[in-house]
Amino acid sequence: MAKRIAVIDDDRDFVKLVTIVLEREGYEVLPALGSLRAYDIVKQGRPNLIMLDIMMPGRSGWELLDIFKMDPETQGIPLIISTGVRAATARLAGTKYDVLKKPFNNEDLIAMVRRMIGEP
Repeated sequence: MAKRIAVIDDDRDFVKLVTIVLEREGYEVLPALGSLRAYDIVKQGRPNLIMLDIMMPGRSGWELLDIFKMDPETQGIPLIISTGVRAATARLAGTKYDVLKKPFNNEDLIAMVRRMIGEP
C-alpha cells in the first residue's frame, strides 16, 4: 500500500499540482482544500506525512499545527510546512518542522518527502 500524504492548502491549483507530482511518484494524496475539513481528513485518512500551508483564511495553519501537536493520534505525524511568507519561515526557524518555501521545484518536494517518510 502506498504511503499517504495529506496536502492542506487553500490554493486549489497548488493542491492539484502537488497531488499530480506526488501521485506520479507513487504516493497516495489526501487533498484538503482549505482548513475547514483538514483535521477530519487527517484523522480519517491517517497519513504518513502532512504538508500544511500556514497562511489560510478561517482556521490558519498555525491553529491546525497546534491541534495536530496536541492530539495523541496526530502528534507523531511528520509535517512539512509550505509557505511563501518570510515571517512564517522566520518563526519556524529552529523548530522540528521542515519548511518548504514557496515557490519550490518538484525535485525539492520529492527529496524532502523521501527523506521524511521514504519511498512510496
